[in-house]
Amino acid sequence: MHRLQAHEARALFDSMHRDDEGKIDDPYDDAKVIARCVRDNEGKSIFKETDLPRIAAMGNDIVVNLVADCLTINGMGVGGREAIVKNLEALGNDS
Repeated sequence: MHRLQAHEARALFDSMHRDDEGKIDDPYDDAKVIARCVRDNEGKSIFKETDLPRIAAMGNDIVVNLVADCLTINGMGVGGREAIVKNLEALGNDS
């Protein structure tokens, strides 16, 4: 896992599609988080932008746990990892 620098986090959130009210409405939002945070042993990204559909199709159990780990290591989300998982599952995350 990679802890995002401030500019990387900003680029991640700027890359997400938003609805007319400015809320994130991106079918690949979770896949983008995973793609930017999961790295190899040398710290290099193992995913490319073209991998987003494949990441999103990995299955809810895998995606929820990876996103929770990414958010936790980056200090995002409220209430720690367990709360993040609970919130993602409550959203009916289909990524």
